[in-house]
Amino acid sequence: MNTVFVMHFLGDTPPELGTQKPSADDLHVTFLAHVSYEEEPQITELVTRIGQVAAKTQPFTLTVGELDFFGVNHNIPVKRISGEIIHAQALHMNLLVATFAAGLFSKEPANHLGDKFSPHVSLPLNHDAIKAGTEIHVNHFSLVEHIGGYGSSKIRVVKNFSLL
Repeated sequence: MNTVFVMHFLGDTPPELGTQKPSADDLHVTFLAHVSYEEEPQITELVTRIGQVAAKTQPFTLTVGELDFFGVNHNIPVKRISGEIIHAQALHMNLLVATFAAGLFSKEPANHLGDKFSPHVSLPLNHDAIKAGTEIHVNHFSLVEHIGGYGSSKIRVVKNFSLL
């Protein structure tokens, strides 16, 4: 079973295709997590559907909020997105619909999906890696695969998508 995520890596340009690195190295916002697939035609269909979402999505800006901790043990540092999050939530919902239309699903807990989606910047251990109030311009996102499957800490960039 392979696992893919849809992420925006902070910066003006997405990482190069095939880039491999630990997922915590680069600041990112995850718009869809833990989508599992078994066969290549499934990921091909998902890429097509995600491309359709990207083609209909306008670039938008997010504002970094305050430090928080996610996870069962509250030990995963994040910076929540503050202010207007409607565009991030809409992108998440559209990606979720695209995933279902491709015959796939997210292993993310139900309390993290749909209207429960909580956009945030995933942080490395350095909690000061990005300051509250920083604007994030979302004009692209990447489909990334966890190397080694679900729960792996390394990622590979599969496909980059530019927004309208």
